[in-house]
Amino acid sequence: MERLVGPQEEHGNPVGQPLDTTPLATQNLEKPACSGAPVPPLSAVLFDLDGTLMDTPPAVARVFRQILAARGHPDVSPARVRALVGTRLPNLLATLLNVGVDSQEVEEAVADYRRLYKLHVTPRAEALLYPRGEKRPE
Repeated sequence: MERLVGPQEEHGNPVGQPLDTTPLATQNLEKPACSGAPVPPLSAVLFDLDGTLMDTPPAVARVFRQILAARGHPDVSPARVRALVGTRLPNLLATLLNVGVDSQEVEEAVADYRRLYKLHVTPRAEALLYPRGEKRPE
């Protein structure tokens, strides 16, 4: 390894510390998967369902549109809602409602979203699953 000083500090390597400049093709990149310590049994497995295993974005967009309509806000396109999906729920609702994230309106809208999701989306979960082997849209 060559001893470098200077800009490598920007990349997480403190000045004065050796920087590995060996080309990747010649480095031994095989590392043990774990330290060899026993791995405890899993107590849970989490899946990202919305938009990953289930085609929920259209249904979720309808829920957001219901929330807006109930509060007298103008309609928003499903494409606009879809573009915001992935944002934390309170932030997404604050954006759609054009209010601060800590507002009472957002708190109430979050509660409404959860209620409406359980009412309209959860019961349709099996029907919303992407067919086996189908690639989900990007």
